[in-house]
Amino acid sequence: MIDKVQILVYSQLDGYTFSLLPSTRKQIKKEFPNAFPASNLNISFDDYNDFRVNKGNLEDHIYPIILGVSEQDLKTKFKEIIFIDPRTNKTLHKVKN
Repeated sequence: MIDKVQILVYSQLDGYTFSLLPSTRKQIKKEFPNAFPASNLNISFDDYNDFRVNKGNLEDHIYPIILGVSEQDLKTKFKEIIFIDPRTNKTLHKVKN
């Protein structure tokens, strides 16, 4: 089981970039050999804001994609997923299982 995973959130000129540290990707691959964790995912400001208005937190849909593991593994093998701004070290969103 992985206690905590940090997803880094960078604000860019045209949107947000969500990324994993190489050490985090390596840890996920070690724990889940069939996983395909992404190094980063880019979302435009317009898409991010449209999604939040119509569907709620986009972060709840991003972490399964960027971690690249099955829904079952997400629910049973990850205790906490934290979205953090690495520039300020501020926690932006948390998911606890």
